[in-house]
Amino acid sequence: MTVKSVVKGLTIGATVGTVCYMMSKATSKQKHDIRKNTNRAIKAAGCVLDDITSLIL
Repeated sequence: MTVKSVVKGLTIGATVGTVCYMMSKATSKQKHDIRKNTNRAIKAAGCVLDDITSLIL
């Protein structure tokens, strides 16, 4: 087991825990906003990955 994998696991665990806490305490309007912002962030990350891939290839 390397330090990199431990840090990666802790980061993912903390992120999932934070999202679960936010969703459990949020109102329905806040939940809608969280979902909308998450979708935007995922799409933006996909665009960045596509750009990096096109630069490499």
